[in-house]
Amino acid sequence: MSSHPVHQQARGITYSKKHQHVAVSNNYGDVHILDYNDLSKRVTTLLKPREWCEVLVYSPNEAFLAIGSHDDSIYIYKISESGEYSLHWSITFVHSSAILAIDWTNDSKFIRAIDQAYAKIFYDVDAC
Repeated sequence: MSSHPVHQQARGITYSKKHQHVAVSNNYGDVHILDYNDLSKRVTTLLKPREWCEVLVYSPNEAFLAIGSHDDSIYIYKISESGEYSLHWSITFVHSSAILAIDWTNDSKFIRAIDQAYAKIFYDVDAC
């Protein structure tokens, strides 16, 4: 049990060396993108997930951030060269339970997602 309020408890975390960003999800589904060199500086907040996110993974080329949520959805954000995030693709109504794992291929074109019901599904990120 944490002594911090629910919205301040981290559920998932990942780091982008290229952009110097740290992505942290909380218990509400918000994903805060923080500046690695000054963690008190928030770059942006991604509010699309409706429930908490267990898995956050930057693609190997660091052009995308994949977020697996307990709302049974995957959200893929495209990251511009200047470090701005925009929703590239929402994968909804495919999985029947919470997303537990996401893996990228080395070329950053495909992801593999595994949900709580042990379904393993592959997606082509370029083609949505």
